[in-house]
Amino acid sequence: MNKNGGGPGALPDPAERQPAGPVRTCLACGKKRINRELCRFAVDKEGYIVVDQEHRLGGRGAYACRGNACIHGFLKNKKKLSRAFRRQKVIIREDLYGILVSGVKNEQSQGLRTC
Repeated sequence: MNKNGGGPGALPDPAERQPAGPVRTCLACGKKRINRELCRFAVDKEGYIVVDQEHRLGGRGAYACRGNACIHGFLKNKKKLSRAFRRQKVIIREDLYGILVSGVKNEQSQGLRTC
């Protein structure tokens, strides 16, 4: 029972409230978070994985936390990527991991949001 008596029209406990936005799951660690707290990835027409910074690219998307461990785990597991994007073959550019890691470091030092 909450502080409001628990009767009809009572406000729910803060733990029972719905999150403010769609919830997505990190492909690397499995944690569920609001989608704006995660990096979204999509596949372009050539089959390359790209970062969707605005969360607006068409097609299926896959999400990862912004930490280095999750980004590394996300890009390392090609089987999960193939399943998430529903493609037999996904192509990861060699420089994508370096760009993401440097972006996360800049984000943390400057308070910016890169993904």
